[in-house]
Amino acid sequence: MDPTKQHQQQPRTLRSRPTLILLLLSLVSLLSLFSTPTDAALAVRADAAIDLHYDTWDPFQGLAPHYSLAGVLVVGEVQKDCTVRVPAAAGPAGQAILGAVDPGHPITRTIVAIAYNWLDYCATYDDIFDKLPDLNAHLKSLNLPEVGAVVMDGDAQSTEDFGAPFIQLAEAKKWNQKAGLNISFIGSDSIVALSKYLGPSAAAPALLATVEQMDGPWNKLWSSIGFIIVIRGLDVLAGIIFVYGLWVLAFILKAKHESQHFRRYMILIPGCIYLPLSVVFAPYKVQVPWRNAVYYLSLLFPFISLGLQITMWSKLIYRIKRKTANKLFSYFSYVTILVPVISAFLDGIGWLIPGVPIIRMVGEKGFSFVTPAVIIVQAGLIFYYAATFFKSLKGVAVSQTTRTALIKITVLNLAMISFFILMLLSRIVSLMGLNMRNRAAYMTELVIFRFSFLFFYACCFRTLSIRQPTGSTVDSKGNPNGGHQSNTSPSKNQSKNHTHYNMDDLSNSNSNNNHMSSNHKGSRHDTESRPSLHYNKHLSNHASKGFTISDPSAVPPSPTSPKISYVPHANQLNSGYEDGASYPDPYKFNEFGHLAHYTHGEEGFYDGDKHSVYGGHRFPAKNGGGVVPLGKTRNSEGYSRFDTQDEDRRVRGTLKTMTTSTMSLDDFSIRLTRPNEILEYTTILEDMAVFIRSQGINQWPPGMFCSPNGQSDLTAAIAQGRCYTIPYAPASSDNNSCKAPIPVTAGIFMLGYDDPFDQALWDGLAGHTPWTDALYLHRLVLLQRFQGCGLTALIMAFAQEKVRVSGRHFLRMDCLYENEKLRRFYGERCLGPGKGGLRELDKIVHPEIGWEFARFELVVDSTTK
Repeated sequence: MDPTKQHQQQPRTLRSRPTLILLLLSLVSLLSLFSTPTDAALAVRADAAIDLHYDTWDPFQGLAPHYSLAGVLVVGEVQKDCTVRVPAAAGPAGQAILGAVDPGHPITRTIVAIAYNWLDYCATYDDIFDKLPDLNAHLKSLNLPEVGAVVMDGDAQSTEDFGAPFIQLAEAKKWNQKAGLNISFIGSDSIVALSKYLGPSAAAPALLATVEQMDGPWNKLWSSIGFIIVIRGLDVLAGIIFVYGLWVLAFILKAKHESQHFRRYMILIPGCIYLPLSVVFAPYKVQVPWRNAVYYLSLLFPFISLGLQITMWSKLIYRIKRKTANKLFSYFSYVTILVPVISAFLDGIGWLIPGVPIIRMVGEKGFSFVTPAVIIVQAGLIFYYAATFFKSLKGVAVSQTTRTALIKITVLNLAMISFFILMLLSRIVSLMGLNMRNRAAYMTELVIFRFSFLFFYACCFRTLSIRQPTGSTVDSKGNPNGGHQSNTSPSKNQSKNHTHYNMDDLSNSNSNNNHMSSNHKGSRHDTESRPSLHYNKHLSNHASKGFTISDPSAVPPSPTSPKISYVPHANQLNSGYEDGASYPDPYKFNEFGHLAHYTHGEEGFYDGDKHSVYGGHRFPAKNGGGVVPLGKTRNSEGYSRFDTQDEDRRVRGTLKTMTTSTMSLDDFSIRLTRPNEILEYTTILEDMAVFIRSQGINQWPPGMFCSPNGQSDLTAAIAQGRCYTIPYAPASSDNNSCKAPIPVTAGIFMLGYDDPFDQALWDGLAGHTPWTDALYLHRLVLLQRFQGCGLTALIMAFAQEKVRVSGRHFLRMDCLYENEKLRRFYGERCLGPGKGGLRELDKIVHPEIGWEFARFELVVDSTTK
C-alpha cells in the first residue's frame, strides 16, 4: 500500500491533532519508503458481531488452522528501525494499541491471537512454562522471521482479573540475562482510556504481550533431566517422611508413656495437613473459587503451629530473664498467631463470598504484606531467643551428657522452626507473585520450598530420636544391661526415672561379702568421661525452670528418696565403682543415701521431726524400716564414705544407739570450716540439694556444689571465713573408753555480708539502712540425726553475736517463696522454743533470675546478748 495514500486515508480526528503529531506521522511515512514491510497482525476485540478466522495455535489443544476469534484484525508493520508503522486502516484505536509495543525490544514482527479460555486447561505454572517452547516452535513453523506477539483475549478490566499466569507473562521482562521478553501490557487505566475507540460492544478489551522463543541458561536448567530428578526426588522424600511421620504419630499415641514426644510432635501435625492441601488445591486455576478457599484456609494450620512454638519460646525466655522487652516479646507471640490466621481465614472465606469483596481484599493485603512482616520478625526473635538460651546455659549445673542433649534438642528445635519459617516465606513469595519476575526466581523459590520442607521434617524426627533429659544429674535411660539385672548391677527404677543402687554394693573390698572384685581398684583414669558442670549463683536452677522438657513419666511419686550426685577423685574411691563396666550410669556419678528410721502408714510418709528445717531426710531401709546397720564403708551418719580407715568405730557405736533426747547442746560447738573439710561440706550440701528437689522445691539443683564453679566458690568461701561447721563430740560413750571421741559433723551454715545475690534482694529496702548493715545466713543444713535437739536456736544465737561483733544491726535470711514449710519455720520457731522466729517481709522477685523469694529479718540489739 502506498504510504501517501495511507496518510490521506487517516480519520479526521488525527488531522486536528497538534503539528508535532503530524510531523511524527510524516516522518514514519517517509521512513517506510526505505523499508520492506512484512505482514503483522494484531487481534483486538472490537466488534463481537464479526468472526475472523485466523491461523494460530492453542498451546493446550494443538494446531488450530481454522481458529475463530470475535473481533477485528488491525494490520500493522514492524520496521527495521524498531518502529511500528500503523496503516491508515487501523485508525486511532490501532495507533494507540500498537503504540504500546516497546520499540526498545524489536523482537516482535508478527502477532498471533490466543484466546483467554486456554487457562481452563492450565493447572500449574509448570504447565505454562512447558507449553511456551511448543508455541514458539509452532511460530517458527509458520516461517515467520521472528517470534510473534500474543494477544491474550478475555473478559478483563485489570491485570489481576487475568489471574496469576497472565501477570507472570506480563511482568516477566527477562527470563534470564540473554533472552529479552518484550511485554506490552494494556490494562486498568489504559483499557478505560481506549474503550471509547473500541466500540460499544467491546466490553472486554485485550491484553497485548510478546513471547520470547530463545532458551537461556535457566530455561535449559528447568527442562534438564537433572533438575527434574532433583525436584521429583525431593517430592518423593517428602512423601516418605510424611508417611513415616504418620506412623510415628500412631506409635506415640499408642505408647502413652512417650507423651513427652507428643508435645514436640505437635508441630508436625499442621505440616502434615498443610502439605497435601497446598499441593492439591494450589490456586492455579483461577476460575475455581472453592479450590482457592481450601488452599488459603489450609494455611491456618502451619501459622497456628508456628505461633504456638514462638509463644512457648517467648515464655521460656521471659522466665530466664525477666526484662520488659522479653515480656513485650511474649505478648507479641500472640500477634504472630492472630495476624496470619485472620488474614488466611479472610482470604479463604472471601473466595466463597464474592458478593462481599472487602473480605477478600482485607485478607489479601494482610496476607501479602502484614504476614510476611510478622514472619520476618519471628525469624529475628527466634535467633534472639537462641542467643539468650545458650547464654543462660552457663549457669546450669548438669552433666556433660545432659548438657549435650540439651544443646542438640535446642539446635534442632531452632532449625525446625527456622525451616518452617523459610517454608512459609517461600509460599508467601509465590502468592505475592515475586517469583514471577524471572525463571531464576521461580526455580529458586521452588527449590527452597522443597528443601525447607524436607529439612523441617528431618529436624523433627531427629529431635524425636533424642531422649530428653529431666534436668537432674541422673540418667533417664534404661538399664544398660538390656533389662537383665544382676546382683552387682544397679536396677532401673522406672517410676522415679533414675537408677537405684543398693547400698550393699558399696561394701568394702576387704569385706567377706563384697560383690565386686577389688582387682579393678584404681583402674579409673582422669581421662575418663566426667560431668562438666557449671554453676552460677545468680542462675542456680535453670534446669528446673523450664530449660529441659521433663519426661511426664519420670515424675517421682511422693515421697521420693534423696540421692547425692557427687564425683570424687579417683584416689578417693576405695571400692564399689572402680570398674567402668559396673559404674552406675553414663553420667558416672556415685550415689549416696542417707539411712535412718522412717515410717509409712495409712496417710503416707510420716516425718516425726518437729523441728526439721527441710523435713525428714531418710532413705527407706531394705527391711522396710528400723535402724539400718552401719557397714565399714558407711560413716556414723549413714553416708557411704570414701575413706573409712580413720573412722572411730567406738563413736559409730555410740551414735548408732543415741537419740536427740540423749544429746546435750554442750556436746556441740561452732567453728570455721577447715579447707581439708571441703569434701564433707560438699557432700552434705549435695545430699540436701537432692532431697529438697525430691520434695518439689526447686532451689538447689543437684550437682551445683560439686561442679568446678561450685567447688571454686566453696573454696573461696572457706578461705574467707564465711563457712561454719557444727561438730558433735559427746563427752562420754557407752563403752566407757578413756579415749577422746572423734567429732562428727552435725550441720553446716554460711554467714556473709557482701554477696551480690543478697544485694539484689535487699538493696533499696524502704526505710532501712544500706543492705551491708546486716549479716546474711545461708545454706543452713542440719543432718537428720541431729534435727530436733535445738541446734537451730544455737546457730541463730551464734549469728546474732556475729552481727553485734561486726557492728551491724540486722540478721537476715531468705528462701524460695514457694517453700511454705521453711517459711513457717523461719517465721515462727527458728529462734527456739517460746522465742518465735524472724519477721517475714514482703516477697520480692529477684531481678536477675526472676524467682520469688521470701525475706526474713531480725533486728539485733547491740547492747543485748
